[in-house]
Amino acid sequence: MISTSNKRGHATYLPLEVRERLYKEVKRLSERGFGSRRIQRILLEKYSKSVPDIVHLSRDTIKNWMKDKHNPLGRATELIESYPALQYVIGAILSDGCVYVNKYKTRSTMYVIDLKVRDYEFAAEFARNLRELGIVVKIRRVVRNKRLYYAIVFSNYKLFKILINERLWKKYVRRHPGGFLRGYFDGDGGSLLPHFTSKDQKMLRFIRKILIEHFGIRCSRIVKLKPRESEIDGRKIKSRQAYILNIHPFDYKKLYEIVKPSIPRKDHLLKLSIEIAERENFRKRIIEAGDKWSEEVNIIRCGVAKVLRRKKKSLPSIPEIYAK
Repeated sequence: MISTSNKRGHATYLPLEVRERLYKEVKRLSERGFGSRRIQRILLEKYSKSVPDIVHLSRDTIKNWMKDKHNPLGRATELIESYPALQYVIGAILSDGCVYVNKYKTRSTMYVIDLKVRDYEFAAEFARNLRELGIVVKIRRVVRNKRLYYAIVFSNYKLFKILINERLWKKYVRRHPGGFLRGYFDGDGGSLLPHFTSKDQKMLRFIRKILIEHFGIRCSRIVKLKPRESEIDGRKIKSRQAYILNIHPFDYKKLYEIVKPSIPRKDHLLKLSIEIAERENFRKRIIEAGDKWSEEVNIIRCGVAKVLRRKKKSLPSIPEIYAK
């Protein structure tokens, strides 16, 4: 491989896009009958200005590429397009994860995909779906601000390229939208009178369209949430603007069949929400609210949440505080 060393002494590698381009050039010139020495000279003359580190391209690397012993992708970047596992991973990352290019460009973590979550079951389900894609990862325990997180950090070029290209990941999601909704709900879905929240209004519009067009699930309009205030080092800081999308109570069962949360806490709350939605007093309030049913759901959710906080745990049944 083409490598150099940075100031910290780590081996670094040219961007994969560059290595792929050089690899194609080597194969093309090889087919024309050129030897490794001549190919090396041609590439140095052609790319020395645009890719200064090409001086480290050795004849051994060129020979291995010519004989198909190695290629820039390698086994580490293979991706099995298994459905709905791929869509679940996309949903999980877009809700609770992040992707970035490592500025030190080390070989193992050049194109980084990072997921840190509070629930072990979520991390385990994410890892299980990755295995279906041919990616084996480890779940690490990380403590930040006295809170325990379960972290999965890995590198996969093909998956990285899908995640950073909106048109591309949407194309995959449309092939199995249910898998995407499961992953996104595990990340940013609310199970208590189910809803989706995000700071990206465009993402919620996409989710709303999927729910209505693919599954016939009724949804509210996307509305703004009040910014939360927090205090850090004595300074009051407002959170970024977030948005909420409520699911119509009469379609909670439909939603459950699609998302079936991997997190026991979320699964329990969603089942509890279905139980609440089937009660006569609740249904009467929703019907009477008419087009303003979403506002009524928000009021009821606040009341139920207060009861749960007071009890400090989810209960199999909730007092009918919403019947007032």
